[in-house]
Amino acid sequence: MNVPYRRSVITDEISQDLDRAIALACEFGLEGIDIRTVWDTRVDLLTDDQITRVKSAASAAGLAIAGIAPPFMKCLHDSDAEWREHRAILDRSLRVAEAFGARFVRGFTFWKQIEPLSHWDRIVGAYREVTPMIERSGLIVAIENEPACMLGTTDHLPRLLRDIGSPNVKALWDPANGAHDGERPVPTAFDRVMADTVHVHLKDGRHVDGKWEHAIVGEGAVGLVDLSRALASIGYDGWVTLETHYRPRKTGADLNRPGGASLSELGEEGTRACLEGWARVLAAA
Repeated sequence: MNVPYRRSVITDEISQDLDRAIALACEFGLEGIDIRTVWDTRVDLLTDDQITRVKSAASAAGLAIAGIAPPFMKCLHDSDAEWREHRAILDRSLRVAEAFGARFVRGFTFWKQIEPLSHWDRIVGAYREVTPMIERSGLIVAIENEPACMLGTTDHLPRLLRDIGSPNVKALWDPANGAHDGERPVPTAFDRVMADTVHVHLKDGRHVDGKWEHAIVGEGAVGLVDLSRALASIGYDGWVTLETHYRPRKTGADLNRPGGASLSELGEEGTRACLEGWARVLAAA
């Protein structure tokens, strides 16, 4: 297949065992991996030795580390203690990303407890506060639209980036997350956010009896064939990262706080099905 973009997978969607995750990524010809948790350890809490082990394993397999996925700003908007904790998470994450040779660190927009526009200045102010730290690193913090956070769709994301006003703060677009909240990925979100997007997440799902259910890639309602065609139409050659979430049976994972052994349960089986589905999507596109 002639794939216009580079493909990655978040490793803990397969296993907490990095070797197993890397083996599956290589089996399907992916070019990279993203790190969220590994060996049951959150990426920003990895020791120097663990960082070296991750980097060496990826390099030996010929895989780039596309980005890292800490839970930065999955916290309360009005808690000074949590904000101090998350500033520290970002500081450590930037250091880990630099050590990995990754370009992107993922960020969010506080837990969705309130209407985002009613506390817009708090979101903007938080990012402006850490912008000097981000810019000194030379890396990019990519803000993801996330249903559990204030910006679940891309509706206000371009405005947020403009108001933050830093070339080092961009968008991580997750079309399925937007679809969860009723947004049409293509053309609506695509036309709105792609100019600011540096990283794309791939997963699929559908609403069933009013609830969102994750699905095998290509078998949900997100419209991933149309998405692949749209990305090809603009010559997008960045990373598209599989964030599987689909499992063949229900598990106890908390998908608002994904990571660790509970997330990885049945992950290899679910991710294999989604990688096979991704191949079918690309063939159809």
